[in-house]
Amino acid sequence: MLYACFTHLAFVYSDEGNVIAAITSFRSAKKEATLVDDAYLQALIDVNLSDTYYRNAMLNHALFYLDEAQSLVDSHHIANERMQNGINYNKAEVFFQHQDIDSLRKYNNTLNQAKKGAAGLYTFQKRTDYYLMLLQKHYPKVISIIKALKNDSLYQFKTVDKQCLADAYFEAGQLDSAKSTITELINDTAEQKHAERNLRFYKLLGDIENKKGDYKEAAVAYNAAFSHTWEQLQRVINVGSISSQIRIDQVQSSYALRTETFKRERLWLIFIITATTLFIIIGALLYYN
Repeated sequence: MLYACFTHLAFVYSDEGNVIAAITSFRSAKKEATLVDDAYLQALIDVNLSDTYYRNAMLNHALFYLDEAQSLVDSHHIANERMQNGINYNKAEVFFQHQDIDSLRKYNNTLNQAKKGAAGLYTFQKRTDYYLMLLQKHYPKVISIIKALKNDSLYQFKTVDKQCLADAYFEAGQLDSAKSTITELINDTAEQKHAERNLRFYKLLGDIENKKGDYKEAAVAYNAAFSHTWEQLQRVINVGSISSQIRIDQVQSSYALRTETFKRERLWLIFIITATTLFIIIGALLYYN
């Protein structure tokens, strides 16, 4: 129950743009999952943590928790297709940001070979398909694909798709379309509370205005990006501190579990020794009689 409450609270904070509170709640949920020694719940929290770190451009942290989640899945033989797809997709996103095309292709192939029917799998496949095309600089093709996906009822069209569309417009030289798309995101009230996203939005807007030769508007956009950079920097510092605390929690919980295991083994050993001693005494008495 505590695990469920902390996890739900983390999602609420994440939607509100309160990254520190979200990670703190995930930390509390992870402690509860470790205390009950449930590998599935621990892996699920790792995937959620990786997603939070990814959105804040802390890619190495995101990859660390994805590797930890995969290790739990493998070591405990967790047969959950949805979780495996989530891990593979999140890794694909990290490698897309790293512009590591070979690793991205590997996880894109893995997702395309996955069984059909899992929640979000179709979206994962189509999004990582055009991620590859973006890194291969097939910008006109990416534009047509994303525009088609927007009208695809099976596809979960999100902010990341619109941002990639704006990037593709910019790289293809369609500056007016790029500006129109990124301005929609900047004016979206749901996005204004996410400093990590607005930083990228305003940076792209500044690049667009700069390329158009409107240096005054470019300076305004870059200044807005700078203000969000400062806010994001403060978040990253605090997030890094919480990340260290999570590692400490894991060590403490692991120690507590090992101690509990040793206690049980000690009790069994005492029982076996006592039973063996009684058996020898009874045998000796019978022999004596």
